Amino acid sequence: MNNYCALFFFLPHPPVLNHFVSPSSSFVDGGTEAEILKALDEAAAEGAWGYVPLSGPYIDPQHSGNVTAQVGATAVLNCRILYIVGKTVSWMRTRDLHLLTVGRFTYTSDQRFKAVHQSGSQDWLLKIHYVQHRDAGPYECQVSTTEPLTHTVWLSVVEPQTTVFGGPDLYIDAGSVINLTCLVKYSPEPPPYIFWYHDEE
Repeated sequence: MNNYCALFFFLPHPPVLNHFVSPSSSFVDGGTEAEILKALDEAAAEGAWGYVPLSGPYIDPQHSGNVTAQVGATAVLNCRILYIVGKTVSWMRTRDLHLLTVGRFTYTSDQRFKAVHQSGSQDWLLKIHYVQHRDAGPYECQVSTTEPLTHTVWLSVVEPQTTVFGGPDLYIDAGSVINLTCLVKYSPEPPPYIFWYHDEE
């Protein structure tokens, strides 16, 4: 009968890093322990609940939403880009593939368009002054990565319309009190003033 001697080694498991930024399935992909912990700390400080990349830029869609502007006003389209290092940001009008801005420089003869970016800021803005109906549509924010990183922002242009509630004709008894209510539709924000006219006065 053969006898065998077995020798067992109990090795501790390697440390498991917590790659989750939130209770969802979002995770930090790759990197050293120090890099991951640093990224998680930055995400917590910014209140970012979602994927935190450790390489390359990332467009934050929550702060790069669609815009509604009133005719004649100024529209501000925002593209918030996190972790951008040594990359260039440009804005393009999608309907005619017209390159509008590159970095802080404007590449269009239409002087209503302007690129705005403050040093150290994550926001890359496209301002359109004196907005017209023809300006409505999609605009694309692009980051000059190896495979271009893009995000589309839709601009809606509206023109407020006013009506008198119960109008256009109201019939009341002489000497009674009348209450006129003005309804304003398609206004992105409450108008600062409402003017009433009677017989062109």
